[in-house]
Amino acid sequence: MNMKMKYSGFTLIELMITLGVLSILLVLGVPQFSNSTANSRLTTAINSLSGDLAFARTEAVKRSVTVTVAAVNPADWAGGWKVTANATDLRISPALSGNATIAASAASVNFLPTGRTNSAAALTFSLCDNRAGAHGKRVTLNPTGQTFLETKRTCP
Repeated sequence: MNMKMKYSGFTLIELMITLGVLSILLVLGVPQFSNSTANSRLTTAINSLSGDLAFARTEAVKRSVTVTVAAVNPADWAGGWKVTANATDLRISPALSGNATIAASAASVNFLPTGRTNSAAALTFSLCDNRAGAHGKRVTLNPTGQTFLETKRTCP
């Protein structure tokens, strides 16, 4: 009786080559993934701030009252912000995650019942993280209450 046993599986050499290729792919892919995650974090933050500014403007017109957007902790916009009308919080945004920071040209923004701001000049909110280069984002709010988003801003 001629019985041949068939073995299935990987040889040690095949396993070592597979692990080598996998480690090379991980070394190349992980930095790009962390960069994408950081970019996504900043995009989410700038969209949230821009959305809350638009919400505040809409509420000011709709309610015919002054609506304020201000940092939860004075002068620390990265710690979160809130939208307030008649001493009532309409919306509170949480603190930014990661190493994100916001440099704002004003401590708060007041939207008048006309939808305009009470500022004669444009206000800016620059978002950056701990990476150097053109990764930052900025929201510019003009006196008429319109917002403009800029990406790829150079951070310090």
